[in-house]
Amino acid sequence: MYTFCEALGPVKGNAVLREHWRTFYNETWIQALKMRGIEILRLPIGDFTLDPYGPYVGCTDGAEDFIQWFYDICAKYDIKVLMDVHIMKDS
Repeated sequence: MYTFCEALGPVKGNAVLREHWRTFYNETWIQALKMRGIEILRLPIGDFTLDPYGPYVGCTDGAEDFIQWFYDICAKYDIKVLMDVHIMKDS
C-alpha cells in the first residue's frame, strides 16, 4: 500500500482504491457466503486507513464509508466482522 499510494499519488491512487472497494465485496457475494454457512468475515485494514499519514493522505479517502457499508451489510445477513489491523506504522 505504501508503494502503491506513493507511486500513484492521492488522486489516481484513491480512484483505483475506490473502484476496488466498490467491486471486490458486494452484497450478493456476502449474501452467498451467509447461505454457505459463513458466520464471520475478516476485514483487514492498515493503521493508516482511518488516520492517514505520509503517502496515504488522500489515497485512502472514502475508506471509512466503505468500512461502515461492510459492517452494515454483514449485520443485515447476521455475519460478524473481525476488523484486523493488518499493517502498523514502522512495521
